[in-house]
This record gives sequence, structure tokens and C-alpha cells, in this order.
Amino acid sequence: MRNAPLIALLLTLGCAQKHAPELLVEGHLAFPRAPGGDAADVGGLITLHSTAGLNPVSQDYVYAQNADPSVPTTAPEAVVRPGDFDKGSRFATVYGSTIFGDEGKGEMYLLHVGFGQYFRDYQSISLDLFGGYVRSGIDDNGGAIGLDVVYRNHFYRDEDDERTIFFDGGLGLQEASTNFSGERHFNFRIRVGFGASFQIDDRVRAFIGANYIHISDAGMEGGGGGFDGPMLYGGVTFPF
Repeated sequence: MRNAPLIALLLTLGCAQKHAPELLVEGHLAFPRAPGGDAADVGGLITLHSTAGLNPVSQDYVYAQNADPSVPTTAPEAVVRPGDFDKGSRFATVYGSTIFGDEGKGEMYLLHVGFGQYFRDYQSISLDLFGGYVRSGIDDNGGAIGLDVVYRNHFYRDEDDERTIFFDGGLGLQEASTNFSGERHFNFRIRVGFGASFQIDDRVRAFIGANYIHISDAGMEGGGGGFDGPMLYGGVTFPF
């Protein structure tokens, strides 16, 4: 009975050689090389696979485990549109105006189209082109065209810039087909006053204002005086 362990070991080895482990390759059973040099019976084509065939989820997990935690990961910065009154912001304006109040001179009714830019926060310069109708009290009725360079300062505004109060002033030139401020068709313009703007939506603001305006021949000979009176205006502005 002392040899019982040795006998059990020999029986185990014998069974292991008799029933060799099976290997599944590409869906077919393949047997390892048999003792004595006989070739194994392979039931199908053996295909070698690279590591590219591994489960991508497992690869991602490995990459995540190997990532350097000291390197910060940041999301791309979002593009933020500058505010309507920020330095560098541009805008277009469309507004109408009426000029009256100097007895015997008549009235002017004009349409203005302007383009400007904020050179500082809440302070802008624009070039406003205009044209319209002149009812002359001196001569026949006619028309006028011209331009103003306008400075505007939104010195008061609420927390969200939805409403502002501004100061504005400008210098300009005009050419009329009839006499309006005197006896010259070509005149200089000076305007100064205040206004208010109101946000309608994200892309449109409305504004109104009142200016004192002086239309003059600048003392040129034969000018015949000038015009002094109020100018009321209102329109919309489009930031871009």
C-alpha cells in the first residue's frame, strides 16, 4: 500500500495523454500534435489575428487607465458675440427726422441711413447719409441730400443695457434744390441733443431723440442768414 500514491499518479498521467485538451480555432476543433510525431488533425483553416481585433471597449478602458491625470482636459471655448455697446461693435441705423420751428423758413422731412462703430464702450461714431423733402417758406419746394458725422454716448443704462439714455452731437453738410435757411443751396449743419434707446430683441434696438440744429452758410457772402430750430427723430439700429 506504500506504492498507492505512485500508482494514482501514473493513472492520472495516462488519462491525460489519452484525452488531450481540445482547441477551438475559427469554429473548428483542432488537436495538438500527437505523441510520436503524428500531425494533429485540424478541421479548418487557422487564421492569426492581430491585436486590432480586440474589443474596442476594452482598448478604451486601457487607454483611460493609462491617461496622465496631471494633464488637464478643457472643452473648446465658445464663441461669444460682443455686446451691442462693446468697443469694436458695429451697427447700422435707419431713422426719420423732421426739422421745423424757424418761422418763415419752412420744414424738412428726411430719411437717414447710418453705419457706425463703438470706439470705446458705449461711445460711437457713425456716418449718416440722408435725403428728403423740403417745404421752403422762402422759395419753391424741393429736395435735399447730405451727410452727418454723429457722436453718441450712452451715459445712462440699466443693468442689462435694455434701456439707455444718450447724448449725441454731429457736424454735416447738405445740398438742397431750393432755398431753406437763406439764399444758398449748400449749407453746413450742427446738431446736438439727447435721446433714448430700447431693446426690441437680440438684433434690433429702437431709439428716439431731439436735437437743436443749426443750418448755416457759415457767414459766406450772400448767404442770407441760417436756420435754427428743433430736429425730432426716431428709428431702429441693427448691431452686427
